[in-house]
Amino acid sequence: MLTKYFSERLSDTQFGFDSMDIEDFDIRYSLNYSQGDGVAFYGDIRHSLKNLFQLFLKEVGTLHQKINLRHNADKFFDLIEELYQDNYCSKIYGNSFSCHYSHSHTMELEGPEQLDQYDTDILKRYAADYKLSFREVNLFIDTYPDFFCWLEEHIRYVSTILEKEGYELYENCTCY
Repeated sequence: MLTKYFSERLSDTQFGFDSMDIEDFDIRYSLNYSQGDGVAFYGDIRHSLKNLFQLFLKEVGTLHQKINLRHNADKFFDLIEELYQDNYCSKIYGNSFSCHYSHSHTMELEGPEQLDQYDTDILKRYAADYKLSFREVNLFIDTYPDFFCWLEEHIRYVSTILEKEGYELYENCTCY
């Protein structure tokens, strides 16, 4: 019952996850008021990256970023997906504690925190194929580390919200 609830909540637009990713998530929870309890979800998020980037821009993006990047987020992630075969912040995986615990700090985001020189050169080289200007590509490259950092925090935030809601549901359904 709770797994289905958490799955439905993850698909809420306020969290930014795509239903194509959610249906394959491994959702784990332990709500016993013990150390290490909480809610965690693991899986591929590549279908969600565009929505998550839009959410990032909406929540913390500068006006300059919003104006110049919001309409091209899909192009950036299509380009990254084609060039890097899903290796950039495309998966939430369990860290070494995830085999014993389920909470916000058992989830890690796969991928580099910033793009290196090789990555930026490749993005610039193929930008024209995706009808992206060099200005837009440079802005995306500058914005990427902030997005990655925000995404790590966002994943933990969502986990904490689901944990709180899970405890509320559990308490309301418990019969004495």
